[in-house]
Amino acid sequence: MSPGYLDKVNEVQEKMKATWKRGHARVPLSDWRTRADGIEAEADALISMAQAQDLRRDMAYLGEAVQRSAAALDGYIQDEIDRARGK
Repeated sequence: MSPGYLDKVNEVQEKMKATWKRGHARVPLSDWRTRADGIEAEADALISMAQAQDLRRDMAYLGEAVQRSAAALDGYIQDEIDRARGK
């Protein structure tokens, strides 16, 4: 790890905390499960397809957030590996 790295991380973290606002109060897993059960029980295929698309759209933000975070972590890990190898 580079000298001063953790100090810089703490500095950036404090700046971000001052302006950060949570996008969602909670991840509505139970609501999504209830909606998925309703889709499964729906007799009309067209209605269930529309409901499934709505549910998928509502859930998309979570997948995108996880993917962005995973990519950032992967990049950081790769940078540390390259630095350790002297690249």
